Amino acid sequence: DSSEGAELSSKFAYAAQVGVGGALEERQMEATIAALGQGSAEAQACNENFLRDDAILVVTVISDEDDVASSGNPADWKSQLVQYKGGDEAGIVVLGLIGDLNQPGAVCTEDAGSSGGDDATRLRQFVTSMDNHVLGSVCEPSYNTFFENAVDLIEETCISFPIPE
Repeated sequence: DSSEGAELSSKFAYAAQVGVGGALEERQMEATIAALGQGSAEAQACNENFLRDDAILVVTVISDEDDVASSGNPADWKSQLVQYKGGDEAGIVVLGLIGDLNQPGAVCTEDAGSSGGDDATRLRQFVTSMDNHVLGSVCEPSYNTFFENAVDLIEETCISFPIPE
């Protein structure tokens, strides 16, 4: 239904306004791994029961810059994510809205200026290394198709995901 899509787009646009201030070196994957991992007692309490055996894990990365500051590499990030999900990659969906500056058919351009759109080599490697993923350009004028594809993949993954007894 197109009205549901418009409502989702509106809600997402509001929720995604998180600002542009902060550290100059973005660490998207370090933050993701820390949120899922065995960090401080405070972090564990905040995320208690977030990872469940009976649910898929959806990781969404939205960035106009690559992650060049997180420790490790895309293979390490994937390995940690799969480990946190009990070794079951089939229970993970990764969504990436990232820069595509140096990719064939790029939407981002050199003159993107402050709107970003760097080539996200490491993030792209991570996202595409996952079996269940949707990749899109952060420079697209609309994310409707990206999120429609994401919802379809999440639904397919939920249907095929074996729930432990």
